[in-house]
This record gives sequence, C-alpha cells and structure tokens, in this order.
Amino acid sequence: PLSKDMKVAVIGPNAHSLNVLNGGWTGTWQGDDPKYNNPQKRTILEAIRHKIGNDQVNYLESFDQNDVENSDVIIACIGESTYCEKPGDLDDLDLDRAQIELVQDLFSIGKPIILVVIEGRPRIIREIEPLASAILIGFLPGNEGGEAIANILFGDTNPSGKLPLTYPKYANDLFTYDHKGSDKMRTDFEVGEVYPQFQFGHGLSFSTFDYEDLIVDNQLASSGYIDVSVRIKNTGNRAGKEVVQLYVSDLVASITPSVKRLRGFSKIHLEPGKDSVQTFRIIKRDLSFVGIENNWVFEPGEFVFEIGGVTKRLELN
Repeated sequence: PLSKDMKVAVIGPNAHSLNVLNGGWTGTWQGDDPKYNNPQKRTILEAIRHKIGNDQVNYLESFDQNDVENSDVIIACIGESTYCEKPGDLDDLDLDRAQIELVQDLFSIGKPIILVVIEGRPRIIREIEPLASAILIGFLPGNEGGEAIANILFGDTNPSGKLPLTYPKYANDLFTYDHKGSDKMRTDFEVGEVYPQFQFGHGLSFSTFDYEDLIVDNQLASSGYIDVSVRIKNTGNRAGKEVVQLYVSDLVASITPSVKRLRGFSKIHLEPGKDSVQTFRIIKRDLSFVGIENNWVFEPGEFVFEIGGVTKRLELN
C-alpha cells in the first residue's frame, strides 16, 4: 500500500467523476448527467484528498511533466466512460489510444504508476500493463467506489477480490477459463498455451498465502462423495482474506473435456502466521458432463484436483 505521507499525482479521465463509477442506467439512460449525482459521495480524486489531505494530492486535468515530477507516485484513473445498450456497443476492446499514450508519457517521467481501471468490460491494456507498478481493476463500483479504491490504495483495506472472468490480452483472444485443450494448438500445430492478460480467479493481496497438504479422500464408490482438503497459511505481515478455489480436470472423456472447471470456493480470513484447513465435498454430479445424448453422464477415469497450484491426480471408478 501507499504511504499516506506521499505526494501523489492523480490524473486520467475517470479520476474526478461519479458518473463513471456508476455507469449506465444511473440517473439517466446513459448515466452521463452529473446533476443526478449524490453530493455526499466522493469521486476517486475526492476520496484520495479526504484520505491523505489536499496538500498531498496534485490533480492534473491534462499531462504536465513538471507537475508530475513533483510527486512520489502517479495514480492514473483510466477505463471507460458511461454507456448502456446500443450506444455502448463496441467494435474493438482496445482501450482508447489517447489513454494508452497518456500512460506511456507518464512512464517516461520515471515515477511509479498505479493504474486504476474503471470499466464495465475488460478493455485491452496489453501495451501499458508492463509500465504499471500495480493495477487496481474496479469495474463499476458504484457511489462508494471512490472510498473503497482510496482505502485499498493506502492500505486501510487489504484487497481480496479475484477475477470472475479471463482478462484478454488481445482484442480477439477471447478464451474462457474452462476452454478445451485443443485451444492450446498454435497455427503451426505445435501445442502452445493460452496466455491471457490475467487468468480467471487471479487477484493479489497485501498478504501472501501458501498452500500445502492437499488431501483427496475418495469415498465416491461407497458414499457417493469425495472430500478435498488443503491447508492455507498467511505468510504475510498483515491480516488478509483469501478466496480458496478448487478446480477439477477430467483428463479423458468421450467428449473433449475442459482443461479445468471450478468446483468449489470459499473466502477465509487469516491473521499473519495463522493457517486454516478448508474442505470441499465433491459429488458425482460435480464430475459429470453433458454427453453425446445431451444427458449428464459420469465416466470413470483419471481426474486432477487443484487448489492454489497444488495438485493431486486420482483414478475414479
């Protein structure tokens, strides 16, 4: 998190607008009329000023190298303007060129950059992602979004969100997390890999968490379920929450299986140095798929259970 005694430069089209935090169908159809905004709520800029004081914040309505150089860190608030329905349709997911060039100009100054991305869709940030020291994707956080973002930036809240989508790196590189194995095939017929900008379920925290002792208790034949447990430890220096995600892969099936499927998740709170054992119960339906006859079927074979990068391979009958 940022220190509250830092000098911060705040810039970008989404820095000082409640409309962009709420999006379409807010006040008006396209959500772009500020006269309906709640005067008690704060934009990202206002929330940062309230958090650390006006004297610590330099708001730039446009790029000015001299003003930015006087700051310790740059908070660039980029993303989408308000929209809904047909006026919001896109021909291209690429972020506006002007915003890409703004971040590139900011990077040339040599100050750390934090990208705060406000958007309703995953706009492409491939060119500027390597330029950022950190990225906070806020999507459309609503009237309290400015306060929430400021709380995260300056460490009053330890972030714990995980992506509910696969964030694409290219406009037409639209893979879902449960894509087929054949999607890894390159144009030269070599097996490649799916490399999105960020994986489904990805999300960082000010804490770090280690996973170990993955145990798969197979009682499928006798009791109709499998218990999967894992130990999670907070190895960071502050309390934090972690979303524990269980994925299952069916390695071979009569219809090409997905590379993995999310079969369970839970969010836990851990103090520094503390650990917890989380257990998920998997039933046969969780291991089934829609077969050639359009019915749910379970097929015996090898499955892989994965939590936090730890895996266990098991043959189920």
